[in-house]
Amino acid sequence: MGRMISAMWLLVSACAVMLFWFATGDDQVDAIVTLLGGLTNTIDQKKVMDKFDQSLINPCTWNGLVECNNANSVTGITLGRQPLSGQLSELNDPDHVNALSALTYLSIYECGISGSIPKRLATSHI
Repeated sequence: MGRMISAMWLLVSACAVMLFWFATGDDQVDAIVTLLGGLTNTIDQKKVMDKFDQSLINPCTWNGLVECNNANSVTGITLGRQPLSGQLSELNDPDHVNALSALTYLSIYECGISGSIPKRLATSHI
């Protein structure tokens, strides 16, 4: 009986961790897509986010754009030295800001975008 309870507890715990991980990933994807949705590459005229598979649960697989820590939380977004136009979009949904709570840098060096850092992002943690 004790082993069965332990096994059930382990299964419930594993499911809870997986649900948290999937929910966090989806929120991070949504937040990044919202933030970068208004940016276009000036050479091929494609939206920046068109190059990345937005159906993925984990944005940490978006090499060249996103940096992550060991917990698969987005810690950095790199746009620097890309021929871009447009603006970063405001993150009006608090869930988007919370989803990017591990973000510590946003590289926009020499990328040609206009406007300012979204207020909620600028006042939070980067």
